[in-house]
Amino acid sequence: MDTLAPNHCHAARPTDSVARIAHTASPFLDASRPTEIVPPRRKAQTASRVHPRALAALETDGVVAPMTIAPHQQEAVSQRMGLVRLPHLHRRDRSHQARAQTVNVGQDLERAIPTNAARWLDSAELELFNYGPACDANKVPSGTNTSSISRTKLGSVLYGSDGIYDCVQPGTMALTFDDGPFIYTSHILDLLKQYNASATFFITGNNNGKGEIDNTSLPWPALIKRMYAEGHQVASHTWSHPDLCNITSAQRKNEMYKNEMALRNILGVIPTYMRPPYSSCTAQCGCDADLADLGYHVTYFDLDTQDYLNDSPTLIQNSKNIFDAALAGKSSTTDDFLVIGHDIHNQTSQVLVEYMLQGIRSRGYTPVTVGTCLGDPKENWYRTDTSSTLGS
Repeated sequence: MDTLAPNHCHAARPTDSVARIAHTASPFLDASRPTEIVPPRRKAQTASRVHPRALAALETDGVVAPMTIAPHQQEAVSQRMGLVRLPHLHRRDRSHQARAQTVNVGQDLERAIPTNAARWLDSAELELFNYGPACDANKVPSGTNTSSISRTKLGSVLYGSDGIYDCVQPGTMALTFDDGPFIYTSHILDLLKQYNASATFFITGNNNGKGEIDNTSLPWPALIKRMYAEGHQVASHTWSHPDLCNITSAQRKNEMYKNEMALRNILGVIPTYMRPPYSSCTAQCGCDADLADLGYHVTYFDLDTQDYLNDSPTLIQNSKNIFDAALAGKSSTTDDFLVIGHDIHNQTSQVLVEYMLQGIRSRGYTPVTVGTCLGDPKENWYRTDTSSTLGS
């Protein structure tokens, strides 16, 4: 398993302390798989109401602390990053009370575990930001910073605020893919072309150890150019995939600027649509206002395939079932869907995408971009910035 450049990015080495997720009969974790060993995260967020069986234990250096996992789980941070899954809280479920009930496992663990483990927990939330240029988050794309470009509000789609959860055009279904590009993205593009379908890719600039998206020695610039050329919507999922409510306002903005710079270097444009990692962006932490100031449509979803929990041949049927259940009893004459998936997962690419495309077509829906499903013309999806590009 790859680690996060431990000699540069962390106060403690990954070998100093590890965490095990020891689960009970949780419907969200695969009991048939060996217990996964991963570096611990400091915080485990919980929704106000938790499935009674969705109980896990965080075991660090022999000390066990209870940790709850909400029914709607956070998208799994890639195993290559070696971080623990956290609850995936739907934004609409995040009341002030729910946010207030956030559980800080680290506070309890710090009283009982060795210093190295406590130091790891202390640094986990900001580890990508505080330990030098070798960290993913601290690498900077080439060219002029985008912080000074004009950010005129384009069109009538909501900016910032509580965010967008569903489409407004009946009969449309917006397939969206987070966290890429990755080695599975090309096949998804092939399938979309085969089915004459459009989709939206929420691009992360430098995560999962894949390298910067604008590095011409890597396949990512060509993949992103292909998305754009084939009519798909390219949107932002931040530079390094942090929880935007766990970093400062300046760090949030830098996350957006860096991803803008990299996408600008590839396409000559920057997106006006984004999705917050972990669906975490609130007015209380200042994220809503920051993204509104930067001119972003904050985009969530109303159909979560949970492909991040089902990336194996024996589990992917769960995601198919979720998709089918959501469409049951619905009609393409009156209904629409905004679907979340992830192009970093093999089974999403090899199985789920084609299954959804077949289902979309057979039920009379049209697979479109987020912008299209919101009635927003393509010229509003991007801002032009040609100060630095990688060429055609």
